Amino acid sequence: MTQSPAEFVDDPRFSKTFELQPNPATGRAKPFKLQYADYGYRNGAHPERENVLLFFAGLMGSRLVQITKDEIARKNRVRIIAPDRPGVGGTDAVDGEHSMDLWRGKPSHTEGCSPRDYQSAVLGSRSNWFG
Repeated sequence: MTQSPAEFVDDPRFSKTFELQPNPATGRAKPFKLQYADYGYRNGAHPERENVLLFFAGLMGSRLVQITKDEIARKNRVRIIAPDRPGVGGTDAVDGEHSMDLWRGKPSHTEGCSPRDYQSAVLGSRSNWFG
């Protein structure tokens, strides 16, 4: 059965959210909501076999820019995680002065992860991610 474009885009994998908790020690005074797409190949039994590609869209881009690559990513065993830029989609806006405060320190959901869990490829554009 063929999906309409609207049904395809409505897939919950393309509209996930994550919240970074406040961390006054690093300058993040309040929670920060990040919306992202997580699609392509998934191996629940052996996540260490996933090849993760972090995709950061360019200026005026969003997490939805590359979702049409879902099928080819699955066939090639690549998991794509694509966050929205700050202020785009469901991701909270950030003023330029404090943009890097968001990413300082290791997010709490990574506690106990091995170094293998962090191995990934990063693909992004040349534009400044924070405007």
